[in-house]
Amino acid sequence: MTDISEPLEFWRKTRTCEVTSMSPATVDRAVAEGKFPKPVRISRNRVAWVAAEVQGWMAERLSERNAVAA
Repeated sequence: MTDISEPLEFWRKTRTCEVTSMSPATVDRAVAEGKFPKPVRISRNRVAWVAAEVQGWMAERLSERNAVAA
């Protein structure tokens, strides 16, 4: 099992879309293209995203923007 030093938080697709300002279709497409974190199956009928992974993806976007601006 993976050693987890911080508590995990799962976000449903609605929350993931709200936080990233992406549409559900854009999230699905980015996941399929390997450009966005994959969701985790948390039950038979539910998937969610690990909040820290989505926040890491967002931080990477900021780093890319700042590198171009510098």
